[in-house]
Amino acid sequence: MSTDAVIVLVLSIVAGVMIILLIIAEVMRAIERSRNAQLPADTSDTWHFWIPATGEEVFTEPTRPDRVYRFTLEGTYAFSFGLVFSHAGEADAFYHADYGGNYSSRYEGIRINGKELGRLSPASLFEDRFIHRYSFQLDGTGDRLVLQLHCPHSTGSSSQENALRFTLEELPAAIPTLRSLRQQEEDQRRQDEERQARAEARAARRVVRRRQQAEQELQALALQAAQAVEQSAQQECERVLRAKADELIRRVARESNVFDENFRERFVRKNRQLILTKIEPDLGRLWVQEHEQLFADPELVAFLKIHAPQVLEWFDRRVEMIQFAERLDLPAHFYDEVENRLAAGEKVSSEPLALRLYDLEREAGILAGHRSSYLKGNEAGWENLVSAADERLEAIRTEITRRKDFLKSRGLPTDSKPQPDQEHSHMDQFVGLWQEEQETLGKLNGDDDAIEQARVLYAQERAKLFDQDSQYT
Repeated sequence: MSTDAVIVLVLSIVAGVMIILLIIAEVMRAIERSRNAQLPADTSDTWHFWIPATGEEVFTEPTRPDRVYRFTLEGTYAFSFGLVFSHAGEADAFYHADYGGNYSSRYEGIRINGKELGRLSPASLFEDRFIHRYSFQLDGTGDRLVLQLHCPHSTGSSSQENALRFTLEELPAAIPTLRSLRQQEEDQRRQDEERQARAEARAARRVVRRRQQAEQELQALALQAAQAVEQSAQQECERVLRAKADELIRRVARESNVFDENFRERFVRKNRQLILTKIEPDLGRLWVQEHEQLFADPELVAFLKIHAPQVLEWFDRRVEMIQFAERLDLPAHFYDEVENRLAAGEKVSSEPLALRLYDLEREAGILAGHRSSYLKGNEAGWENLVSAADERLEAIRTEITRRKDFLKSRGLPTDSKPQPDQEHSHMDQFVGLWQEEQETLGKLNGDDDAIEQARVLYAQERAKLFDQDSQYT
């Protein structure tokens, strides 16, 4: 047999097989058409249609936008596909059969108003592949709906007789529309988001409040710690001040004789050299140093002013004793020189003369007391003591009278009392110059020219002191 004869035989067999398949498919469609030849009658809320698999548009009755409709698709249809060779296939509304006849391959064949069903998000989707029945729900639009059925393959085609049965059912008004459900879901979602946002805001505010509270607590703890440290420092400072003050109070109590004016008078007259010179124990320098050390501590001074003012007075009285000793150490001609300069009309201070009167009056009072004790005592030689006291009292009274008459004749004050706080008074400066002059002259060791120059120098310094402002006169 030739090759051409074989090809012709094969083609004949293929053509025969295809014819047999077409006959079988036609028989199946005939059976399906006979089964679906009669559609149920339509009612006021239910409509029945055939949807051919040709893509032809099928229009429903007008739908209401406030109602929900159930779509039901039933049955299968046959189609052919292929560019060179035509292949037969079958499908229902959602699935098409594979080569084994299983309806397992999903496809998008249903279109409503030109949109694939999957894009419309239908509700209550029901599938029964065994009986090829599918249903879903969509809202009405207020217009007719347009349904189309397309074959699974892009090259597939079908005839008018290959159609699916379609039922449209208007559901009761009590069933909410999908739009309202979606709106409710959207509202619920928005409410949930708002609640979530409010909850997050409250949580954030709580976090902020807790952080602020924590910061405030830390600040309060830091403040308490700082206050505790400050209080501890204050307590320590007060403890130290009190300890210093207690020591001074005990010392003042032990040496309280300093408050007695007569004691101070007698002590200075007896120990004048120990107060003014550097002979040990050099009382004057020691007292001044202690006075300066005390007043160099303003906190201690303030504490003593409140709690123990007698301590400050005690130190002041010792400074007064130094000043009294300095006045006693002045030569008699010093006061005569002051009188002569005042008599000559020079602007010098009369304070040294007033202080001289104060010291003489104090000395007279003390001598008078001693004289009385001598008269009452039985000491040997008391007559001589009384006589000496009388002679000194007469000299003091004479000088007091003379000095007072001189000051009164010029309208100058006769009353004066040394002020311990005035550390640099005119008299102190004059006494200092005089003492410095005596020490300098003592160190020159008989050098007459140097001594004369020193006398001139100190005379000039005293002249400057006496030439100060007239407010001291």
